[in-house]
Amino acid sequence: MENIKRIRRGDIYYTNIEDIGQAVGSEQSGSRPAVVIQNDVGNKYSPTTIVAFITTKPKKYLPTHVRLHTKMLFFSSTVMLEQIRTVSKDRLEKYIGTLNKAEMEKIDRAICVSLDIKET
Repeated sequence: MENIKRIRRGDIYYTNIEDIGQAVGSEQSGSRPAVVIQNDVGNKYSPTTIVAFITTKPKKYLPTHVRLHTKMLFFSSTVMLEQIRTVSKDRLEKYIGTLNKAEMEKIDRAICVSLDIKET
């Protein structure tokens, strides 16, 4: 993990989750991009972080999906906020880039939908 810069919320990394075990149904596996959604205090002190996986495969739109149209990802992509997972920071391989504030606001709204968090 020494080759990874300080991990921050909104960063996108290629992740390697190939050896976690056999994926069942719609579970994500393999090497794929993911956006860090854990807060920066947790990212600073914990050996793990929380990510949401990104796919380039066209998906039926769900309110837990955020579409990204950014040059840092070579294809139109979808962040799947129903696919949230805690991973070791050692699984974060190549840094891709960081989402902007507007994109993270969409991510936050989709997290609230996914986890049924009501705004107060």
